[in-house]
Amino acid sequence: MAPDGTIQRNAKADVTKTVAWRERRLIFDDAPLEDVIYEFNRYNQSPRLILEGIPVGSRHYNGIFDAADPDSLAELLSREPDLMIERRDGQIIIRKR
Repeated sequence: MAPDGTIQRNAKADVTKTVAWRERRLIFDDAPLEDVIYEFNRYNQSPRLILEGIPVGSRHYNGIFDAADPDSLAELLSREPDLMIERRDGQIIIRKR
């Protein structure tokens, strides 16, 4: 409902994003890395993804991921030449080289 009391209709609903949670998929469109990490950690107790030394808002990503597979994100990030991935004690630590 608009502020003037009229009812407005959304021109186009994104059905893929709307039902993604049912299929345990995470969809990112120019999402900051810290938001991507937050969403993966919401779905998984272990491994926990941790960012170290990466400025907030400095990296953005697009993609569709299985919410139960944080290793797929770690694999993608390991291909970034300036990032390093370290695995220890149920954590995946992502930091600058």
